[in-house]
Amino acid sequence: RSEAVDAVDFVDSKGRDKSMAVEFIGRYGIEQRQQRLEGFVELALAETNFETRYPDDLWQDDWCLPNLKSLWLDKSLICEWPDVLAVCELCPQLEWLSLAKTRLRPPGGGGPPPPGGPEPRLGQRQPLQLRA
Repeated sequence: RSEAVDAVDFVDSKGRDKSMAVEFIGRYGIEQRQQRLEGFVELALAETNFETRYPDDLWQDDWCLPNLKSLWLDKSLICEWPDVLAVCELCPQLEWLSLAKTRLRPPGGGGPPPPGGPEPRLGQRQPLQLRA
């Protein structure tokens, strides 16, 4: 099932004005799957502009991902530990959290690495195991 969601006006190579419909193919199926967030078991937000859980008004009612077991936040913009913990609060069954190549500041209010200084390096990549 497809549907036109927008139209794009453009000029072709011969200088004629044209218009083309933009279709989102499979939109209905995606919307149906995303309405059942309780079914999500894995979620990857790696290499996205994800930075924080806030503002709180976006997370209304008892919204959460109750069955999420794996969450990837690699190469995201998240940089504060309280933001990581706030996201984890939404995932009570979380077992695996990946924060590889993020710019997380050291716990306890440490600042970002000095400009031009060496990149902070972690030893081997170890999964963070969360236990209740």
